[in-house]
Amino acid sequence: MILNGTAVENNTTLRAQYCVIGSGMGGASVASSLAKAGKDVLLVEAGGSERSSSPPVSAESTGRPFGIPLTRCIELGGTSNAWHGNSNPLDEQDFAPRPWLDVDGWPLTRQDLDPFYEKAALLLGNDSCSGLKPSLLPPAVHRSIGRIDFNPSILHPKFLEYRKPPHRWKNTLLELAHNGRLRCLLGTCALELLPDEHGSRVVRLKAGAPGRTFFLEAETFIVAAGALETPRLLLNSRSRHPGGIGNQHDQVGRCLMDHPTGPFSMLRFRRILRATAYSDHALPGGERYVRAALALQPELQESLQTSNHYFMIRPCIGSRHVRGDLRLSFLAARSIRDINVRQVAGILSSPNLLYRILIARLGVPAFYRYGELFFMAEQLPNPKSRITLSPERKDAFGYPVASIHWNPTSADFRSLESFVNTAFTTGLSSRHHRMAHQGTIEEWIDSFTSAAHHLGTARMAATSTHGVVNPSLQVFGVNNLYLCDASVFPTAGSANPSLTITALGIRLAQHLLRDQGIQKSSVPSQLLQNSSISERSIPVSLNGAGPN
Repeated sequence: MILNGTAVENNTTLRAQYCVIGSGMGGASVASSLAKAGKDVLLVEAGGSERSSSPPVSAESTGRPFGIPLTRCIELGGTSNAWHGNSNPLDEQDFAPRPWLDVDGWPLTRQDLDPFYEKAALLLGNDSCSGLKPSLLPPAVHRSIGRIDFNPSILHPKFLEYRKPPHRWKNTLLELAHNGRLRCLLGTCALELLPDEHGSRVVRLKAGAPGRTFFLEAETFIVAAGALETPRLLLNSRSRHPGGIGNQHDQVGRCLMDHPTGPFSMLRFRRILRATAYSDHALPGGERYVRAALALQPELQESLQTSNHYFMIRPCIGSRHVRGDLRLSFLAARSIRDINVRQVAGILSSPNLLYRILIARLGVPAFYRYGELFFMAEQLPNPKSRITLSPERKDAFGYPVASIHWNPTSADFRSLESFVNTAFTTGLSSRHHRMAHQGTIEEWIDSFTSAAHHLGTARMAATSTHGVVNPSLQVFGVNNLYLCDASVFPTAGSANPSLTITALGIRLAQHLLRDQGIQKSSVPSQLLQNSSISERSIPVSLNGAGPN
């Protein structure tokens, strides 16, 4: 069933067993898992079934430019609608303590998540995950890697798997709703979580649509609004917690991270090259592809005191090193309607970018004489890089919007510089190629941009003094409130976060179903089956058109 917030009467209360706020990777994976298990799930999404040119959620930026309009989607399916399809697990060292970086790591290990990584890969349309089992890749992939000479004692290949076309959660959610297994409430903004008198249990969610506010009651609430909106909702929920829910130790909103990204240098090969493993190597089945990146060997990361960065060698047809608006690199996965005139001009001014977009769109092999060394850097947790509530801007319902202060630091830049010095000097030293352009860390600092991987701000930890949620994703001190998106990442790690978010969603659903099997529900069954508004009184629309 699909409802729209504009069809709900003012001050009405809707009820469900599970209320999931947000329909991106985290919200969709946990909501679909619970719905398929036969549970009563109400999924709340601020957007409609299509992206609007006037989204109902906004934010302000006070730090380094973050590219918000281009890098998030307020619509059913969330940013999975802009996802490139990369399904890569975090490395083992991403979970571990790294004292040389003053990083505590995760309160989970890679082995804890491996079973859920496998399930997440299947859920996202992959038969397997190359990052989990690189030994199972076809021999042709490994032969192709050898076509670019590097020192294996310094660098190792990192396999990035993706699917064409990517899995779109919107289609799955619409199918579940159409079949009566899921209720989707679109065009509805989550405004405030309202706890009981002790502050230890959320009783209701205050929600809003144009011209009205109403309430949602549930036995369990799961917030999956992303690393920008999840902390905003927690901070705006101050009826029993003056600093916001889960914020007893001032941790909500802290350590906003991303993967600083952009080109650093350019290689020139002695001969025209076709090394599909570094561009797009098709795997059996026709929809899965793998691309190899290069990273420092783990033991060198410790001795050099670097983070877990990696770089791709991207095909280029010329040596011209154009930096410009690096966010254009992400437009290959977006609809033409999302590209404005200035961005079209930017694409046309960069033959290398245009070439890569064309080969990606047309699916033709890449032949190239130059290779752009394009970095995906790991940003370290920094408490001063954060989300707060804007002191000036409010939304249509009078609640402060998120104020985004993204702040990579000199420690991040020193780490990358150390990585580059070793990777380029000894890792890539070869008679088969040379540096056509050697970048500098100063150039990188001036030009890098967001990879659209919004991470941290409500981090997982062993105790509430260091984070917002425990390893089960339950908010400390609130026994029926869980978070399930990239806000819970303690570190950024070295991978696109989508597979990890999905794995965490499956793991959370399993935890909730197991707990429900142990304890009887305290919510009367009639409340779990029916909302306080009859379905016949609300127009059901598969378009889900919300306010624009």
